[in-house]
Amino acid sequence: MWWLARRERSVRARIHASSPRAILRASRGVGSSAAGIAACEAARERAPSSRITLVTADQEPRYSRPLLAYALAGRVARDAIDWRAAEFLERTLGVEVLAGVRATALRAATRTLVLSDGRGIPYDALVIATGARGQRLSVPGADLPGVFTLRDLEDLRGIEEFGRPGRPAVVVGGGNVGLQAAEALLERGSRSPWCSARRTCCRRWSTPRQAAASVRSSLSMSFGSAESGPGGDSGPGSRDRGQARRRELIEADLVVVGKGILPNVEWLAGSGVEVGRGVRVDRSGRTNVPGVFAAGTRPRPPTRSPAHPR
Repeated sequence: MWWLARRERSVRARIHASSPRAILRASRGVGSSAAGIAACEAARERAPSSRITLVTADQEPRYSRPLLAYALAGRVARDAIDWRAAEFLERTLGVEVLAGVRATALRAATRTLVLSDGRGIPYDALVIATGARGQRLSVPGADLPGVFTLRDLEDLRGIEEFGRPGRPAVVVGGGNVGLQAAEALLERGSRSPWCSARRTCCRRWSTPRQAAASVRSSLSMSFGSAESGPGGDSGPGSRDRGQARRRELIEADLVVVGKGILPNVEWLAGSGVEVGRGVRVDRSGRTNVPGVFAAGTRPRPPTRSPAHPR
């Protein structure tokens, strides 16, 4: 997809523009999205003899998140959503991949990355590419079985399990992810009413009227007002109920939430790295902490200039 190639070129350019000495010995990357993998590739090109480690919470790195909705709809095969071939990182790039492990803290003073399994690994340069997670509903019943976002393979498998053909589903959210999820469920044969948290959908379109007309004509979806939360029982075989603000109850086996994202930056608390709506970086991807970079985020200059070597 063109947007993946564009992101890869952007990340690689940032890494190449950064300090050559910063990644000569041991570089670590946190996150296995397109930005994280592109950072590994650029680091290997820049420093062929360096030791590179990729830390990722995903058990199966390399896949493309934007293609999850296409896999749900059956438009692409499951093996076609991989960002790189199997074992590309390990065999081709010589990257040590620590899968199924999260970064829990950053100790900038000692240049140590703390992992969820208790290990602390040192680094000369660190690239943060932890991205974001789907924003969940903050209402009673949001943790019921059958309520998902669409951000990783675990979500995809869960939606496929609960979203059986002919069974009712509710999609919450009027943005790109919500519309893609609704379209995919319809193509799979689900009955999908759509509840939007706003009065309009696709706010980036030229007008709400055009957006609504396009959705109605292409998806044949029904519209509801904003949700106040799923209801119903959580026992075996029970069905969730999406509850609209006008108190209409919509019975469903599946609820997919597409209400935006939250940046994965909580683990950086106390590290000294400036964060906002993501990690704050300059145009070369450098944070305000020496030796720490971030990729996959829009540049927002730190308030303090980073003291990276040139």
